[in-house]
Amino acid sequence: MITTAQQHNSTIGNSGSSLITSQSNEGKFQYELPKSFSFSQIRSYQTCPYQYKLSHILKIPTKGNSSFSFGDTMHKTLQKFYERMKELNNVSQTSLFEMPQAVEKIKDVTAPTMGELIAMYEESWIPDWYKNKKQREDYFEKGKEILKIFYISQKDNWIIPAVLEGWFRIKVGDYLVNGRIDRVDQLADGSLEIFDYKTGKGKEKLSSDDKDQLLIYQIAAQSLPEYKDLGNTSKLTFYYLNDNLQTSFLGTDKELEKINDKIIKTLDGIKSGDFVATPNKFTCEYCDYREICDYRV
Repeated sequence: MITTAQQHNSTIGNSGSSLITSQSNEGKFQYELPKSFSFSQIRSYQTCPYQYKLSHILKIPTKGNSSFSFGDTMHKTLQKFYERMKELNNVSQTSLFEMPQAVEKIKDVTAPTMGELIAMYEESWIPDWYKNKKQREDYFEKGKEILKIFYISQKDNWIIPAVLEGWFRIKVGDYLVNGRIDRVDQLADGSLEIFDYKTGKGKEKLSSDDKDQLLIYQIAAQSLPEYKDLGNTSKLTFYYLNDNLQTSFLGTDKELEKINDKIIKTLDGIKSGDFVATPNKFTCEYCDYREICDYRV
């Protein structure tokens, strides 16, 4: 619900989206409130509201980096791998607009060979944004080793995913939140395990903030019929590819309520036009806008 003060600072554009007027040290400016928010937008604002403003309102472009290039490469490779697995086992992959279907249990799952997996990796390789040739070559070889270890560790336990790159949009308070789930497996008991791939350093113990992304996915899976009808969610898993480490949990009712409130508070901040910088040494050191930010420390 928009308060009286917020109504005074908001107008409605022709598209039906809210135009917000915000006052800052740089003066007044207007911006359009997104119709739907992604987790990356939510996390950006939580990290530093001014970072959100630079990225998602002023849309100042940033340089790419090796971590993003490598992460995208690994995600695309595994997507191709599991899509090919579905083909080999005559399981159709639903489109973005079709309802996911339960996967019939197959006793002996046929998987692409390790050679095919490496070929998919080479085909998916993104060579951009590495500091130099050596770093690019090191990452390229590192990716092959990670995938070989992944393949060996899963070799006798392949599961055909029920969903790959599953898109969703849910309502949280007065806002819409959207996202894309890397993979959903239907386990032997019919319940669902939701995966998110990570290429950063593995974590065996997760903080409350670490869990946020998968908790949003759990809310989506428990509330949307395309996931709920497949089965109950029993496990949320961060798959840290670099370390071949799977760290799993399931959100409690209290955690789900907390993340719901946290999202609403974050998006209320965006809607109110509060983009005051919250600098600290760690945030500023890794911020893409460090070189142009007057508030960095």
